Amino acid sequence: MYGIPYDFSFGNTVVLFFFVLSGFGITLSWKDRISGSAKRFMAERCVKIFPLQWLTVLLCLVFGISVVTMWAVPFHLTLTQSFVPKWQIFFSMNTPSWFLSSLFVCYLCTPLLLGFARRHRGLFAVLLALLTSCFVVFLLILPDTIGRTWLTYINPAARLLDYSAGMVLGLYWGEIKTWTQGKKGLSPALYTAAEIVLLGLMFLFMMWHPLIRLNDYMMPRYPVILGAVAIFSLAKGHVSQFLTNRWLLMLGKLSMSVYMFHGLILHFTSKVTVLPTWLNVILSIVLIIVCAYFVEMLMARLSVPLRKAAFRIFRISVEPVK
Repeated sequence: MYGIPYDFSFGNTVVLFFFVLSGFGITLSWKDRISGSAKRFMAERCVKIFPLQWLTVLLCLVFGISVVTMWAVPFHLTLTQSFVPKWQIFFSMNTPSWFLSSLFVCYLCTPLLLGFARRHRGLFAVLLALLTSCFVVFLLILPDTIGRTWLTYINPAARLLDYSAGMVLGLYWGEIKTWTQGKKGLSPALYTAAEIVLLGLMFLFMMWHPLIRLNDYMMPRYPVILGAVAIFSLAKGHVSQFLTNRWLLMLGKLSMSVYMFHGLILHFTSKVTVLPTWLNVILSIVLIIVCAYFVEMLMARLSVPLRKAAFRIFRISVEPVK
């Protein structure tokens, strides 16, 4: 691009960031109330992700978008496509939905993992490090094959390791916040410098070719990603404070719908050839945001009946926790 010899490979690092962030956020929200609330947890997660997935599957079928094989439909409807190491299944129809499939597996494992980790967090962290190390060694000795993309990028078991790394950070978050509060000499300028350095390292992993190859192996990325999640969650630097302005917070609320529908919008805007590239890009961004806004409005209107239906299915008689 523009004569610069690098591979603009955002995928792996960005995906890792969001899996770690999901594990971190779920742990903070549920670690003190997951016991005895596993059904409620799963009901709330299902209400959040399945309606979006079903809507995108419907649109793909209606408009014939990337329907490589009809065998993919039941896997996408049940969010099990990431279990199948065939691109005709996990990359069919709305390609980004493989993320939801792997994330759903993480949600299914959360009550068991969090229940164990709360009682034995040190052991949980050690076991996670050992499992991750074994997986990295396995990848080092594995020949380059077609299935490697599924194994390192889609595979729910690999993504569960990422999610669990975020859980470990969440389990120790109380001590981390207490430690930073006790360090009065840490100025906003120092936090800002840390934010910029960690962002720079993330972009290096995404853009610089010698590091992109390391994206197959999780160990080098974890310190950077965990550090970024931690430093921005503390929100003591100028960069993180800027990210809390109301417009960016609004975009943050739309992020799931943006992710799920951007591929569908790009499918149509890519066919518009009469516009210059820069204008097509602007049009695509605007349409993606507008589409995400209306999807979120629709989901908000349906949230109450969907929640009631999910609670009936899971046989939960009490009201959901606010």
